[in-house]
Amino acid sequence: MSEDTVPKPKKTTWRSIVATVVVCAALFGFIYKHTVDSFNNRLDLKNDTIDMLERENKRLAEEGPVPEAVKRLEDRLIPLTLAFPMDPFNGRVNVGTGIEIPTEITMLIIKAEEFRKGKKFDLAAAKLDEIDGLYPSFRGTPYFRFRIEREKSNAKEALALAEQSIRNLPDDARVLEAYEFAVRAHIQNENKKQAEDLCLTAIRLDPENEKWREFFKQAFGYEPSVPKE
Repeated sequence: MSEDTVPKPKKTTWRSIVATVVVCAALFGFIYKHTVDSFNNRLDLKNDTIDMLERENKRLAEEGPVPEAVKRLEDRLIPLTLAFPMDPFNGRVNVGTGIEIPTEITMLIIKAEEFRKGKKFDLAAAKLDEIDGLYPSFRGTPYFRFRIEREKSNAKEALALAEQSIRNLPDDARVLEAYEFAVRAHIQNENKKQAEDLCLTAIRLDPENEKWREFFKQAFGYEPSVPKE
């Protein structure tokens, strides 16, 4: 076979491979950028929605009834409680990465507290009844009922609700107000052991608060054994 008839290797082979790699890389880069941009846009939209709801919460705490548009928006957020953990104290839903969204339960708590502060106790209780209707297993309701009964000077009912709040949220420092009421009530009722146990638990929840330690020492005559953190 002559030299002229021997097939020569195609010089474009590596060029084609390189070109293909470049095209694929560009395509991957485009897809990646599009995906990241889409995620960022969704995140921005979510943050904008949360900001809007926060502004509505603040406004509704100072103004009248819930506008119908916001009510419909909150109604759509209720199903989130089935997929994401709900804060048992304030009804906010944790959707991950530290983002919490208020729900209709949150809004009802805000309104109940507003009515309580305005001495409209029957209206405050009615808002809490709505929470029980929406979410019967919500654990924060007794705490807000306790605050109503305490302000109404119904000591027996307030104590029962304070203790229910503590049972429902045993490791939550946000119910320390219920602990304080229960401790004082048990001391007054000469239930020293119950008062002592509750006070020690309160110190564990709020170890840096000197008020609790001083109160314990005055009430029970010795230093609490709970170490400071």
